[in-house]
Formats: sequence, structure tokens, C-alpha cells
Amino acid sequence: MLPPMWISMLAVDLIDCTIRLEGTVDPERTGSAFELTFREVGNIRVERYHDFETMPCLGDFNLIRVEDLADGRARFRTDTGDAMLIFEAVASPRLVVLGEHQIEAANIFRNDSPAA
Repeated sequence: MLPPMWISMLAVDLIDCTIRLEGTVDPERTGSAFELTFREVGNIRVERYHDFETMPCLGDFNLIRVEDLADGRARFRTDTGDAMLIFEAVASPRLVVLGEHQIEAANIFRNDSPAA
């Protein structure tokens, strides 16, 4: 189980078709606990559910739900506290744990694929 975490950086690279996300355990300090890189990204959708006049809380990190698709791809969904981020990518994102943090992919992802 992960402690409360925040997204410290989220970048979409339209040329390389990647999404890079960094998570931190302390939003007041610099540095990240982990980096996730998703490759061959497509069908990106952001569904904002707060009014634009409301103070945004973008940055909450929640489990990333994974739905398996065909040909080694997956649909990823996560709630950032301000919007739903939904996209498709290669099913095996690269996880890099930084520092002394005890983070594993099983702590970050939840399989939402229907049982066979």
C-alpha cells in the first residue's frame, strides 16, 4: 500500500508519443519518489470535473487502473483529484524508483480487465 502521494510532474511528448509522470511523497520538497514512462501513447483524454473558477487540486496520485487491450497495449485511467486522465499505451510502462522508496508496480497499478 502506498502512502499518500502527489504528481509532481506530468509531461506529454507529442513527438515521441510518451507520457512521463513523476510522483512524490512530499509536495513541499523537491525530488521525486518514482518516474513512470508510458510509450506509444494514443487516444489521450482528460475529463476535468471541477469548474475552472474552482481552486484546482491537480496533483493527487491515485492507483492507475489498467484495462488490457489487444496486441500488448492497455488503457490506463487515473484520477488526479481534478480530472480523469485516460490514455492507451504499451502495456508495460517503465517504472524507475528513486532514492530509498519502497515502491513496486503492484502498489501503483490495479488491473481492471474482465476475468477470462
